[in-house]
Amino acid sequence: EEVVPKIGERAERFIRASQQPYFAYVPLPAPHTPWVPTSKFVGKSRAKLYGDFVEQLDDTIGGILRAADEKGNTLVVITSDNGAPWEKRDMEENGGHWANLDWRGQKSDAYEGGHRVPFMARWTGKIRAGTVSDVPICHTDLFATICAAAGVGLPVDAAEDSFAMQPAFAGKRGETAVRPHLVHHAGNGMFALRQGDWKWVDGLGSGGFTLPAKIEAKQGAARGQLFHIRRDPHERDDLAIKEPGQAARMAGMLDGIRKGTRTRS
Repeated sequence: EEVVPKIGERAERFIRASQQPYFAYVPLPAPHTPWVPTSKFVGKSRAKLYGDFVEQLDDTIGGILRAADEKGNTLVVITSDNGAPWEKRDMEENGGHWANLDWRGQKSDAYEGGHRVPFMARWTGKIRAGTVSDVPICHTDLFATICAAAGVGLPVDAAEDSFAMQPAFAGKRGETAVRPHLVHHAGNGMFALRQGDWKWVDGLGSGGFTLPAKIEAKQGAARGQLFHIRRDPHERDDLAIKEPGQAARMAGMLDGIRKGTRTRS
């Protein structure tokens, strides 16, 4: 029960003792299982122990933010590594709470529920309060973002799949404002490619925890799934058969990336 508060306290001490510039990576285990909020937070939410643990997480982050405020000029990012493993029974057992909102799928899946995670950034004087962006970004972009914030250049052969997020922070719009495309994959290795409004899943099934995880393609049928994320963000309408040209283009682009096509010049 003391793991989360102890990590938070240690992070606060590190920040307060640091000289500028400083870097703090704080991998809090919450709200991953086991859900073990301290007695102070038990019963604080309507989502049972899971919600109570999230309440404690918020409180811990608040302490870290206060320490960062004392330093000033600090870029703070709060995010998660993946969506939650969350099915109907989890919702029923936790007060009707859907941890992945209404995105399709869950942790380990190629669908959006496995990859659309909270991403909050605060940087006084650099990010206007209340800004919301729909520009696709990826956690690999944190590397280039932090280097850019510190004024450090990147060699062309380092972090090839990392792009600075500053255009999104400044409110620039457009699907390719930060990166030309985005590659991710499911727990079983099934890859997916996002470019512009389109998403190609290079296989059939979820690729992860949601059943069926894998479906063998039938003769003459599409080998993967194609979604128009702007019109169909919940991935209900697979367009691989209706849009064969777009499916072939996306599949070919992913194959090219696999073969080593560089992503950052």
